[in-house]
Amino acid sequence: MPREVMETFRLSSLAHLLAVSGAHVNYIVLGLTYLLGKSNLPRRRASLIVISILLLFMGIAGFTPSVVRACIMGIILQVSRISS
Repeated sequence: MPREVMETFRLSSLAHLLAVSGAHVNYIVLGLTYLLGKSNLPRRRASLIVISILLLFMGIAGFTPSVVRACIMGIILQVSRISS
């Protein structure tokens, strides 16, 4: 994103809209879990797909600390679903 656009968002106090947070990762997990649940996949396979997509998302986001932290929590959630 161009520096001028980032500065415009910062000056208008809207820079937080550009940050990836735990809520965004949660939306991904919830959406995928819902869609995969409707597809009648076994819970273990669906959780493994969600984990794979979270790992891919971390890579796309550049492994920034906030994204890694949020994705690790999402992965822990999926592992707990597999083990229960």
